[in-house]
Amino acid sequence: MFYWVDGDGMADVSLTGLPPQFAAEYAARMEQADPSNVHRLVATGASVTHFSRPRPEFSRDALVFGGFLNRYGAVDVIDLLFRAGGDAVAGIGIIKMRGDAAAGKVELAQARAIQRFVEFGLQGHERVLNRLRPGRAMRAYRLTRREWEIADMAAQGVANREIAARLGLSTHTVKSHLLHVFCKTGSANRTALAAKLYL
Repeated sequence: MFYWVDGDGMADVSLTGLPPQFAAEYAARMEQADPSNVHRLVATGASVTHFSRPRPEFSRDALVFGGFLNRYGAVDVIDLLFRAGGDAVAGIGIIKMRGDAAAGKVELAQARAIQRFVEFGLQGHERVLNRLRPGRAMRAYRLTRREWEIADMAAQGVANREIAARLGLSTHTVKSHLLHVFCKTGSANRTALAAKLYL
């Protein structure tokens, strides 16, 4: 199972070898019970985790999640979380089914190696770059959040009047912010601004 992370939740989940209802039931009822859900991985800073058959001493959530996995014939889950710029951007769940060899030390070591490799590879993915662009531009040019919003729209060719309407501002305020943006970025016009923000 591959997924993108939007905010701190799963998005655009792709499944291979599992029925579509697995992802639907997980999203609707089981994500909160998952001991390795995205929220928990982000909170703990973990990049690779392993969940196997729950034992009686496990938490109620882990037991509920184990029952969910069992209904689909899953016995082991290795989760890999990928980060860029300090934020979680994607993840993979490797789900071992009944009859598969149990995940052992060698497989977990391989998962850690794969996690680092994939995480490095994702740094240049367009979706990741688009997500990181605001923070990078704000840090590089010392833009405020509002200046970034206006700069982003202006660089995409949106007229001042439309920017003002979208953000609930006056055109005078938009123009003032744009002048600050041009000054901070050293851009003479919108084309030069676009080149600085998107290249």
